[in-house]
Amino acid sequence: MQGLKSWWSALSGRERRLVTLMLLLVGGVLLWLGVWRPVEAGITSAWVRYGASVDANASVRAKVAALKAAPAVPNRGDAAIGQSVAQSASEAGLTLDRSAAQGEGRLAITIGSARAGALLAWLSGLEARGVQVETISMMPGTTPGTVVVQAVLREAV
Repeated sequence: MQGLKSWWSALSGRERRLVTLMLLLVGGVLLWLGVWRPVEAGITSAWVRYGASVDANASVRAKVAALKAAPAVPNRGDAAIGQSVAQSASEAGLTLDRSAAQGEGRLAITIGSARAGALLAWLSGLEARGVQVETISMMPGTTPGTVVVQAVLREAV
């Protein structure tokens, strides 16, 4: 430290001003590169993710509203509800982790991971076939954009 003080005192007034200016410029560049640019990039990234989340939310809400507004069509097929639900889930690319009959015309299902849009489209197709959603519970899945679903389905009367 003493060497730095003696070096500084050996400089002329003009040299001290130039060194001070240089240190201010270097400090400004380091602040810009080390603080401002990363913060700005993080904010921009957050806004992009926020916009995507708002779009996904609006899409899910619109599909839920469409499911609620769809008229119930009775199931005219001879297959039991369990078979028709399992077959349509397989056709839609969904995997039923659990499927248990709960009396005549009712079925409890669990899907461990499904894209929300694909799941709601599948449920809409089921309602068109006469299988109604009696209760449903959707929670975010471990993978971004997926949901875990527990539902009770019943045949329309």
